[in-house]
Amino acid sequence: MEMQQIRYFLAVCDKASFTRAAQSAFVSQPSLTQAIKKLEEEMGGELFRRGRGGCGLTALGRLLEPSLRRIYLEAQTVKAGAIRFNRLNKVPLRIGVLNTIAAGRLSPFFADFQRERPLVEIELVVDRESSLLGQLEQDALDLIIGAPTAPPPAHLQSLTLYEERYGVVFNDAHRFNQLAEIDLAAMRSEPYLDRLNCELRETLRSLSQQ
Repeated sequence: MEMQQIRYFLAVCDKASFTRAAQSAFVSQPSLTQAIKKLEEEMGGELFRRGRGGCGLTALGRLLEPSLRRIYLEAQTVKAGAIRFNRLNKVPLRIGVLNTIAAGRLSPFFADFQRERPLVEIELVVDRESSLLGQLEQDALDLIIGAPTAPPPAHLQSLTLYEERYGVVFNDAHRFNQLAEIDLAAMRSEPYLDRLNCELRETLRSLSQQ
């Protein structure tokens, strides 16, 4: 079993598609497919069930996924530790950032921080909230900047950095232009641009349906 095979396996798990997994891993689809096939041969059975709409894990795949994720995370932690050891002139700070947070919010802060503390090396990891929390629990990250939909576990400390408002944009001819205020209920029947990969999407949808 090779680490590259594990990385490709996890990419397919996350993307539910060999095509999208190959794109995210910056590898050709035939190479990714061949690596998964070799891994399946080593494991003694199919790991994914292919279909027109994508692919899903088989029972064997579901059994192996947690262990393979742990192996990959531990390998990444070891590699990062080795890199930091070879850069002893700098102190590492590993920060996880939720993938839906705009870079414009954080870039000025990080730039100022680096100017004031040139010996601190910032390492950013952009990922899903569940993945970032898992890495924090494994000491692979020092802190997370996110937008949790639920309170963090009691053994973790949290601090509110800022609040961000949602805005409604419409043209002058829209019926909303005649309203003094717009509540979520008024938006239920309106078509709108939907950001599918936003982690707060379902929370906002549920609020508008109450």
